[in-house]
Amino acid sequence: MKLGEVRGIKLELHYSTLLIVLMVGIGSASFYQGLTEANLGWQILTLFGTVCGLLILFSIVLHELSHSIVAQKHGQEIGQIKLYVFGGQAQITDEVKDPKDELKMAAAGPLSSIIFGGLLVVLLFIPWNLPIFLVGMFNYVGIANLVLAGFNLVPAYPMDGGRILRAYLWKKRGDMVSATKTASKWGKYFGYFLIGTGLLEIFVLGTLQGIWSIVIGNFVQRSAKQSYQQTVFMKTLSDIEVRELIGDDIHTIPAGTKIVDAIRNYFMPYRRKYFSIQKDGEIIGVLHYRNVQEVPSRMRRNTHVEMPMIPLEEIPSISEKMDAREALKEIVKGNAKEGMLAVYDDEDNFEGILNKQDFQAALFFKKDSDLSQFTQGI
Repeated sequence: MKLGEVRGIKLELHYSTLLIVLMVGIGSASFYQGLTEANLGWQILTLFGTVCGLLILFSIVLHELSHSIVAQKHGQEIGQIKLYVFGGQAQITDEVKDPKDELKMAAAGPLSSIIFGGLLVVLLFIPWNLPIFLVGMFNYVGIANLVLAGFNLVPAYPMDGGRILRAYLWKKRGDMVSATKTASKWGKYFGYFLIGTGLLEIFVLGTLQGIWSIVIGNFVQRSAKQSYQQTVFMKTLSDIEVRELIGDDIHTIPAGTKIVDAIRNYFMPYRRKYFSIQKDGEIIGVLHYRNVQEVPSRMRRNTHVEMPMIPLEEIPSISEKMDAREALKEIVKGNAKEGMLAVYDDEDNFEGILNKQDFQAALFFKKDSDLSQFTQGI
């Protein structure tokens, strides 16, 4: 669900986020009922819960936008922000390159929550006669934002506090991967702590609220491991040139081949998404399986592969000397045709096609890359 766009950043709402509005609505309505100590009608409680739920959703958007706007100011490209039930995720196309920038970006989110929540709480101390509805709303949403900021500042990567810890260790050690490994360990330990707390809540205190602690704890510890893997992977790519990823294209389809024969003799036996089309010893284009799907079945026996193929000149090109991380960024940003990039050498000779699957092979091309880092160490 699209919410809009701010400073070129697209805001998208996953439907699971509505669960936040529902949970906040129920909790805030119960809070308001206790605050007033009155027998309120369901209409007032529903209105209060809905307003608080939407304000909390707004504060989450504000939190993520703060991260993204600071990232933009430090040269990062932000594609979109997607909000999930456990918070938001900004699509940043590259790892930050400086620990000081990382610190500013990480701190921006909690700072926005502290300012927003603190402002609402301060309003409660101004000597004016606020309606009880506003008192309850400022109280609930203000304190919730301060709690959100405090939770996010826990030094458990990839939470904001963990990113601040990583920035500090990165500055101290001069090694981002080492800093990420340590911060991710703290993220894993914090996740296990939340899971343990949830189990105690269920089996000792007898409350099912512990289920949420278990779910959030599992999410945190898994995210810590995945984020570390991503960092190591991107570091590996930065040390590899594109020419190391492309190999000889031993399976090419001759020009003049019928679509039905291309399916039978190439796509089905080799299980590949695309094949290069060759004519007179030169590659003239690429046939992707999506191109094949666009040809009606009744026409495939009489249609040559040249008709639906993507001409080579229409595929965005890159240099074989570009590092693999930069090439991956081009694909992630959508600057590719069906996820493909054409690779050329310095003399503008075609070298091959690069796509997302080729980047996985990068882990095996780098001799000093320790693959165990992806499964061990955190």
